Amino acid sequence: MFHNPITRKEAIKKSLLLLGAGYGLASMSMLGEGCHPKSKGNFKYVVNSDQEKIIAEIAEIFIPKTETPGAKEIGLEKFIISFVKDCYGPDVQESFIRGLNDFSEKVKGEFQTDFWKLSFENKEKLVKEEDARSFTFMSTVKRKVMKSAPNFFQIMKELCVLGYCTSEVGATEELAFLPVPGHYAACIPLAPGQKAWAISK
Repeated sequence: MFHNPITRKEAIKKSLLLLGAGYGLASMSMLGEGCHPKSKGNFKYVVNSDQEKIIAEIAEIFIPKTETPGAKEIGLEKFIISFVKDCYGPDVQESFIRGLNDFSEKVKGEFQTDFWKLSFENKEKLVKEEDARSFTFMSTVKRKVMKSAPNFFQIMKELCVLGYCTSEVGATEELAFLPVPGHYAACIPLAPGQKAWAISK
């Protein structure tokens, strides 16, 4: 998940573990947001090139290049921006943009430069700090119990995992890919060391 001599499988596994069981439910709920008329055509924000660079660098910290391509190499930032625009409701869109701007201003205040211009060590340190603040017990309570909008880093981490695992690289190189899956089986035993299936066998 963060910079270490680990394999892509371990990086993805750590991301999924940190997201917890709520990952799947959150993904389904945010997809459902796009079904409501109020969610369509309401994206009033413009993500500029500087903001896109920040999103790309954070995504690369979460999913770095190892033996397979990392987040930046597959253009994961494009997926994240598109998903926020097309699949989230206005409250989550606002939370994402507000958190992105707050993070950018914090970096400029502390380092007097833009996030993507920092050394890898400083970028990783900042992302780790913000990540830890975003996944506390209280943040989980606010989101799951009080139904508050997820914060910027919660959205980023979920969409990094979702986008990577559903990309061609993630599905065919990281996961076990079966182009023609055949019959549906709800539970499939995995052999030791076997990759999870990108498509149900």
